[in-house]
Amino acid sequence: MVNGDGILTEDKKAFHIKNEDILQTECYEGAIHVDNRKFPLVVFSHGYNSYVEANTFLCCELASNGYVVASIGHAYEAAINEFDDGTYDLYDIKNNRRICNNFIRHFISQVKLLKSKGTPEELYKKFDAFQRENAKFLMERIHEWGKDVMCVIDTLKTKYVVWIDFSKGIGASGHSFGGATAYYLCQHSEEITCGINIDGGIFGDYEGMVMKKPFLQILGESYNTATKPLLDTEAPVKCEIFHDIKHSGFTDAKFF
Repeated sequence: MVNGDGILTEDKKAFHIKNEDILQTECYEGAIHVDNRKFPLVVFSHGYNSYVEANTFLCCELASNGYVVASIGHAYEAAINEFDDGTYDLYDIKNNRRICNNFIRHFISQVKLLKSKGTPEELYKKFDAFQRENAKFLMERIHEWGKDVMCVIDTLKTKYVVWIDFSKGIGASGHSFGGATAYYLCQHSEEITCGINIDGGIFGDYEGMVMKKPFLQILGESYNTATKPLLDTEAPVKCEIFHDIKHSGFTDAKFF
């Protein structure tokens, strides 16, 4: 299958669990607003062909520590988006062909990339060549995902203005392609003041751009696709690498 970063994988048991492994989190509908209190906003984007609930545990943990968290569903690129009126949209399966129109070439290039060794600069050059040759569709879509997030933020400013403190800016986060979106937003939006990428390849064209905002990376198998934030930055960057975890392990999707 193709994971959220357009990287091919054969991990067929990625979502395989036993019933006793299923966990629950404390999450309440219609929670009462705390009078005279506002909280900072964090926006979260799921991975490609994932869904808004894929990091529920993370979002609830952030909320329990004093943040308003908005998990954003990207239309026709999420597995499903369900709406209050009962309607829904589904993932457009044609995107699979748009992401990977030559399976063999994509697979060979990917294997070479993930096995590459070198400095962050050398690895980024290899990744950039890979994305321009094999993932132009994802390079184009990162702009649209950024627009999705900013549209949601505009709505939050109207609908939840009494809940959210915008005075210190907004944090952007996401898993997989959503993590790439967080980096994009940090580069392109003045309202986004910091970002977190969770195991995402940094797709997009950032030639000549310098990062001016703090950025955190939590990575596993995607390190070779995510060295760009370590380069051309004037702000603090931290990178935590976990070697014994698969891409989907950074989500709670397996508990869905």
